[in-house]
Amino acid sequence: MIELVERTKEEIKESVDEISGDIYIGAGESRVIRRLTSLMKELTDKYHKLRFHFVSGDSFDLLDKLDKGLLDFCVLIQPISLIKYELLSLGEKDTFGIMLRKDDPLSKKENFTLDDVKKLPLIVSRQAIKREFDDNLILDWFNDSFNELNIVGT
Repeated sequence: MIELVERTKEEIKESVDEISGDIYIGAGESRVIRRLTSLMKELTDKYHKLRFHFVSGDSFDLLDKLDKGLLDFCVLIQPISLIKYELLSLGEKDTFGIMLRKDDPLSKKENFTLDDVKKLPLIVSRQAIKREFDDNLILDWFNDSFNELNIVGT
């Protein structure tokens, strides 16, 4: 709450005649950030007193901050529940991937299958394994094999 009060004080101090101020953006790691930073550059070239601040986190943490007024908007990766939010699709698609050592036999493959992944120690995002979302691409991809995965962390 203190952070919100301080931000509001700073915004009131800004000039009324000029577009200026701070924009707080919550975002996870996504390809869309590249597009967003290009737009930010265009805006700051035109409006020199405009400043952007990124807050990183998963969808749950970012939506909590958005609900509390600590963020102006979020860039989120589905699956998430968007029932109470306005949505603007940015037209980007993120790709699932696996990080492996260079000497791992699976790293030589261009694509991997469900059987390739089942026994690997996996670290996945919290929202990726939530069953209450209708549009959960990770759970859909693993289908009935999800319970066979070796998830070691989130």
